[in-house]
Amino acid sequence: MPILALVILAGCSMPCDTDIIPDLGLETLEDVLYYVADHTSYVSDEDAHGRIDEWQEPHQTYIWGTGDCEDFAILVVYLADRLGIEIKAEMGYSPEGGHMWVSVDRNHYESVMGYQDNTLPERFDSFRHTYDAEEVLSASIRRSIKEGI
Repeated sequence: MPILALVILAGCSMPCDTDIIPDLGLETLEDVLYYVADHTSYVSDEDAHGRIDEWQEPHQTYIWGTGDCEDFAILVVYLADRLGIEIKAEMGYSPEGGHMWVSVDRNHYESVMGYQDNTLPERFDSFRHTYDAEEVLSASIRRSIKEGI
């Protein structure tokens, strides 16, 4: 337990999340989506971090149980990737703002609520980007993605 406390206080960045998130007994993408939807609550970056946009590491979202769309998508990608599922994170913008979700085999899933929604690419089609699991899970690449958009 003292290691966990140090990690939380230090804010630990990759790759320490591998040691923190245990095997949750998840077997399918549906299991992952439902787990994240059932065990997390939406909290805006401004409320959680005092900044407009802050991408949490997967272990932070797992431990805190809070985040926003990109935090949930990053956790879903991490958990699905551990199962060997070829998953991508997608990001797009609309007049209402930006959003991140996940996709597998051209099916799009709302990582915040855990359901399939193939209208996401159409609704958030401005500046749309797709990232594979390795890109999303690399802390340095994630930061450059965020800063480049």
